[in-house]
Amino acid sequence: MKKTPFDTIYSKCSVPETLKPLLPRKWEMIGTDAILKLRDELYAYEEEIGEIYSKVLGAKSVYAVTGRIQGTYRKPSLKLIYGRGGETVHSENGVRFVLDAAKVMFSSANHDERMRMAELDCAGETIVDMFAGIGHLSMPIAV
Repeated sequence: MKKTPFDTIYSKCSVPETLKPLLPRKWEMIGTDAILKLRDELYAYEEEIGEIYSKVLGAKSVYAVTGRIQGTYRKPSLKLIYGRGGETVHSENGVRFVLDAAKVMFSSANHDERMRMAELDCAGETIVDMFAGIGHLSMPIAV
């Protein structure tokens, strides 16, 4: 059977065996950034965890979610646990989004909706996206 990225992370991570089952099995990739949900018990090992996820996933920066999306501008609550942070380029459906995942909310879970928007025939239409953020729903229409 082929090893998954998580299998590799699990085998290479040297956190105590009792904590290994708490390692995140899912993550979000935005460009070259990996975003993890860490359990409180793992924060003492955050640097090691960040480094191993970076190496296995090919991420330049790894963030841990520390809370909910905040405020009018929907700023993510993230903590950099590995790498330098800063801007990354997330390419999808012919659109290149340049963003800092720690400053701008971008949900890879909206991928299907962005695909649907890209397929709309809006020739001659005026598109108004009143809650655009970085334009993740309206930009695919423009391409």
